[in-house]
Amino acid sequence: MKNYKNEKSLFVALLGCTICLMFTLMYLGGFKSLTYFLGSEAIYDFPETDMIKNAKGWEYHEEENGYYIVKNNAVNKYRVDRYVRTWKYLYLTISNCSVSEVHAILEYYDKEKNILKEQPIVIYNGENEIELDETIEIYRIGIRIRDAKGIFFSMDSMEIRSEKAGFSWKKFYECMGMSLLICGCVIFMGYSVRKKYVNTENYALEKNTGLLYILQSLYVLQGNIVGKKAIQKCRKIDRKVTVEILLCVFFAWILFFEIMGWTKGESYRYFSLGCAVILFACGCLLWKKEWKNTGVMSSVLKSWYGLWIMMALSDVFKEDGEKFFSYVMIFSAGFFIFAYNQRFKADAVICLFLRALEIDYVLVVLFCVFFRPKIITVYYNGICRRPEDFAMYALLIFALFVWKIYGLIDNDASYLQWIGYGMGAASALYFVLRSGGVVAKIALILVAITYLYGCVYIWVKKRVSFRYRWKQILTAIVFSFLCVVVIHISVKYLPDILQTTVVFEDEQLVSVLPEDELQLYQQMFPITLENVTSKDTINVMGSWKNYARMMGLYGNATQIYRNREPVQAYNGYLDLMYHYGIFAVIPFVLYQIYGFCISLKKCRRFFGKKNPYIFVLCVNIIFTVFCVFGNASVNFGNIAVWCYFLFNGVYFKE
Repeated sequence: MKNYKNEKSLFVALLGCTICLMFTLMYLGGFKSLTYFLGSEAIYDFPETDMIKNAKGWEYHEEENGYYIVKNNAVNKYRVDRYVRTWKYLYLTISNCSVSEVHAILEYYDKEKNILKEQPIVIYNGENEIELDETIEIYRIGIRIRDAKGIFFSMDSMEIRSEKAGFSWKKFYECMGMSLLICGCVIFMGYSVRKKYVNTENYALEKNTGLLYILQSLYVLQGNIVGKKAIQKCRKIDRKVTVEILLCVFFAWILFFEIMGWTKGESYRYFSLGCAVILFACGCLLWKKEWKNTGVMSSVLKSWYGLWIMMALSDVFKEDGEKFFSYVMIFSAGFFIFAYNQRFKADAVICLFLRALEIDYVLVVLFCVFFRPKIITVYYNGICRRPEDFAMYALLIFALFVWKIYGLIDNDASYLQWIGYGMGAASALYFVLRSGGVVAKIALILVAITYLYGCVYIWVKKRVSFRYRWKQILTAIVFSFLCVVVIHISVKYLPDILQTTVVFEDEQLVSVLPEDELQLYQQMFPITLENVTSKDTINVMGSWKNYARMMGLYGNATQIYRNREPVQAYNGYLDLMYHYGIFAVIPFVLYQIYGFCISLKKCRRFFGKKNPYIFVLCVNIIFTVFCVFGNASVNFGNIAVWCYFLFNGVYFKE
């Protein structure tokens, strides 16, 4: 009863906060649209590079973080958005201005660099709202300052809008605070009335006769009919081995479509269909005896289905984009999870996945060695189009092999096992360090601490001595070092020697160097470092701002652009709310909380054994870190995302 109350209280709290956020954004947007709470007007944020670029008579001083006007006729020009169109307002924020006001001229340009209009303006310290001539289509604007030689100011930001800005942080905090206060009062009164007048003791807490119970009854019917017939025709084969082979095919299918770039666009339907068929076939082959629907509804299970149901509802309202993958998760992935929970314990379930991941990882390493060279100063993308995605996958594999090594500590194991798992962990760690930035390193540290705590527990509590295994450990270290050396040399030279380099379309190449150092390298290696951007040019706060201002009730499938380039959210929650609606974040957050808490609880109970819960905990840690600071959300082209949503299925019976 206590756990049920805590679960319900958490849900109500998240629901209340989400409603308050929605109301606040709609209020600031003038209640114009449910699709875009803050309004659907066009907005263009000028890039940070525009705020520091030198121009005729404008000299930027980096040490003072501002401009000196060095001529009596100084002008700086700025390209506006991707299209020629009309605009209504320009918002320019400056600071540290050496004079009380700056008289300037705002110039309107067309594509041929002709001046269409000159508009006198006055600029002050702080945010300046400048009303534009909405009858003129603008391609470029210019700010000309005359007879003001020697003045100094800093340009903090500049944006141009098709409507007047209604959002400000002051208004947001005031409205959000008032909304939370009212919501808290309503919840308190509701609980008080319910406690006084409603008898909750007779509620059925463990069984549910609603939608999820009906869905699980459908699984039982499918398993007892289709699964039984499949088993009758496959009596002569080892079904467990067949499931492992199918899971190898499943992960290879994901890798192939991700490498080919077919997880989106027109080929998306074939990708989703293949995933659905393979998972459904695995579920059928796991049938052994008559299935029964116990009706137990765990917190993880409810939030898992809640997420896909919210996504399915969002897909109904979206006009385009990759839709209805939620049905694959509900009817195929859900069926597979229900099937393995009917037959196996958690450790056997995870072992089914891990053997498949190990085999496919060998293929990944070979593909990287022969086809994907490491570019100088650039994060390694591996089999993915973005270094962050490959770092996430490599971290999953690292956690896998370290878990295997973790299981060897208090058990007798052969040299071959130590060497194999050591080489796997070392190579995965190499890929993590080569492809990952700060986010990957944070996740790596947390995973390492988790396993280190487990090793210390075994050493202290079970009094297992490592000195009897020093030969195996030393041998594994030597072979692991040699493995990493071979991989390092191979990815650096082998694809160029064999001329087998594979370049992905729309690949994101990010350099570890600052912008000024990268420019020097690009002068030395113009072809190699073409289309490479510095990590310093990634504006995370700007991306958050763009995704937050486009948030709506139903979700949106269109790509968001910033500075004429497509941008990612760099936050899984914002990405989910933008694509699938603001309320989709509620089951998503609940699923993360429940999965992490149950994993932690299981680890504390079974730390001394070779159990899968410590590995599942690491998978939860990896996904959560990349979700908070990166782009991990519901990207089904990434194996790590699939593992996160499938592995926590072991808690559906909890």
